[in-house]
Amino acid sequence: MCKARIHTKNGEIIKKVSLHSHDASVVDIEVAQIVTTIKRRAEDTMEGTIQVVNECLNNTSQASQARLPNNCALRKTNRRKRNEIQAAPPNPANLEGWRIPKHYRTYEVSDGMEENFLLADNGEGPDRILIFGRDSWLQRLQTSPIWFADGTFSIPPPLFSQVYTVKATKNNRVHPIFYALLPNKSRAIYSRMFDLIKNLKPNLSLTAIHCDFEQAAFAAMEDCFPGVNINGCFFHLAQNMNKHVAELGYLTEYNNDAKFALNCKMVTSLALVTVRHLDQAIDLLGNALPVALQPLRGDVRRLPLFPQEMWNLYQSTMNREDRTNNYEEAAHRRLQTEVGTQKASQYSNLSTASVRCRRVGAFTMNN
Repeated sequence: MCKARIHTKNGEIIKKVSLHSHDASVVDIEVAQIVTTIKRRAEDTMEGTIQVVNECLNNTSQASQARLPNNCALRKTNRRKRNEIQAAPPNPANLEGWRIPKHYRTYEVSDGMEENFLLADNGEGPDRILIFGRDSWLQRLQTSPIWFADGTFSIPPPLFSQVYTVKATKNNRVHPIFYALLPNKSRAIYSRMFDLIKNLKPNLSLTAIHCDFEQAAFAAMEDCFPGVNINGCFFHLAQNMNKHVAELGYLTEYNNDAKFALNCKMVTSLALVTVRHLDQAIDLLGNALPVALQPLRGDVRRLPLFPQEMWNLYQSTMNREDRTNNYEEAAHRRLQTEVGTQKASQYSNLSTASVRCRRVGAFTMNN
């Protein structure tokens, strides 16, 4: 048996013992790296055992696969490591009595250095709102002129209705700022959430918010941020128009008839006409559209649920500004992938969000 050993501290070799008595093996190194990665993911995430093993075995060479322990042994390695660390507490029965452990309220920036991960908690009760992120990111929130905001209903833990995320711009990049757990999607809840954020960082530099077409959230933004431009997402506008085409029973024509599809897109393109010329454009379009698509034009003609200034994108296009909220869509997909399941536990969601903050923090530290 080879007796060569090295001692490391903070990733640096500080001592070597003996010499290797065998040839170097790239396969042995890769196998050791995979096993170490499995152990670290067991410590740092709340991913399921099978998910951890499968993710770590992706892109493994055939030679290493032959030398690795079998999947059953690797899963046992993951479970043993997870049992060594503090197990997550049982899920709370209600929001009123939930005491969040310190481990889930703080964020380890580096060895011995922590900052708050739980940024805001409006108190125990059925309408409890929890906001998570990093203290150091709140400065970006305060100085950023543009936010991207959206909620997802596919990954909130039990007792919560949605996960709401906000990103902010800095140096021409878009950075995540916080994740909020909301009990429902009412206007009052959105308003309380935004008020909590304003209390964390007063004197915001905010000039515009990009968001989805959700009436309650839009109304809350108008209440909490008077004078700020609230811009709807062009992607969601087009998506909603396509849904209406399907409801009218013309999805087959839309997918197979190029001229019919173009006529549908002409309705969506009204968002690119100046507001002062919009009524004239709607009248002109009425003369060009076939009878089957007149209901689409009628939707735009009738008093809309949102003011024209929200869904009109002429000025944003001319200023080369963002016209979609797809940064948030990407963030939600990433979170759902890392959580690994819908309706995961409270602690699984918090663990995933914390690890996500660590990864994003490492990437954006100098940006």
